[in-house]
Amino acid sequence: LPGNLVAELVLFGGDVAQGRFDRAEALARALGRQNAIQALQPALVAWSMAGRGAHAEALAHLRPHAEAGRFRALNALHAALIADLAGRPREAERYVRLALADQPEPTLRLALLAASILHRAGRPADAARLLDQIGESHDELALAALEPARSQALSARGIATPAEGIAEAYVALAAALRGQGLEEMSAVLARLALRVRPGFAPALLLLADQMIEAEQFAAALDALAAIAPTDPLAGAAALRRAGLLDRLDRLPEAEAILRDLIAALPQLPQPRMRLGDILRRRERFADAALAYDEAIARIAAPSAQDWPLFY
Repeated sequence: LPGNLVAELVLFGGDVAQGRFDRAEALARALGRQNAIQALQPALVAWSMAGRGAHAEALAHLRPHAEAGRFRALNALHAALIADLAGRPREAERYVRLALADQPEPTLRLALLAASILHRAGRPADAARLLDQIGESHDELALAALEPARSQALSARGIATPAEGIAEAYVALAAALRGQGLEEMSAVLARLALRVRPGFAPALLLLADQMIEAEQFAAALDALAAIAPTDPLAGAAALRRAGLLDRLDRLPEAEAILRDLIAALPQLPQPRMRLGDILRRRERFADAALAYDEAIARIAAPSAQDWPLFY
């Protein structure tokens, strides 16, 4: 059907998956500009160009969108990723700094990708500062900015192929659409990302969160289980799985996951915090207090954001 955005994106993804980047570029250029996809169109066109080896053209296409406009941070990030993939570290650094300047408090994904680029551009101290900023929050996603996930995130490109760049773009928009009454489109984009990048952890995590909101707990567990144990987001996925198993009243499995995490990551407070929450809800107060005490002992400099743990 002409004008059917989902159908157009399915066809586009099919061409990407088959390496038909000339056709993919034509489809990306023809996408309508009157819907949510307008934010992604420049990046989809640029990644299609990169897919056929035209990295300079791709960067020229993104440049005006990266330097001005409503979606400049998104386009600057994708320009940085394309430059990084093309082996242009100085250009990649310039664009990633533009993306960061627009988001003083970067998301986890932006921090991971930007730190990887800065590390390769010879700016390891800047990369470390970015990850420290994320890791200082004791949110479950902060596990991806701490060791051993931290070293893994820095050691390889977050985006290794144009198809992976397209998946990244899909998930960025999918995350932005959540909470705006566009959850169905958000889920479609996450699934399209998995079509061109199977096993992509941010897409699986996003889908799992949507399934949890819809109380599709078994499906959410399956999505989380598909995240590779070596992925930087594996720790966060394990914490989500433990929470789900707790809600399903499968306490021994939840507790086993958390104790495995504690053994693997003895220096981190998050698994102990989650274990304390689960035990407290079961009125195992002495065990919960011990878990909380051990979590507190692993926070080097407690801050205002840690008040729930002390409470």
